[in-house]
Amino acid sequence: MGANIADEVAKEKFCETTIGYNTRAAGEMWKSVFDTPLFRVSIIDDVPGVEICGALKNVVAIAAGIIDGLK
Repeated sequence: MGANIADEVAKEKFCETTIGYNTRAAGEMWKSVFDTPLFRVSIIDDVPGVEICGALKNVVAIAAGIIDGLK
């Protein structure tokens, strides 16, 4: 979960994300796969919290897009 825009990731702008895990080993494994100096990965053992925040972020993003489109 994160407010990462693919275009910004591709342009190597600094981005952050959070990965929720059920087992610490799984979280550490995914962090080792994706964590770089320009793509910071945090892990947390609150999977439902990460999912809820991701869903709420998407609602805000859609609303911002509508507002932007209406000028």
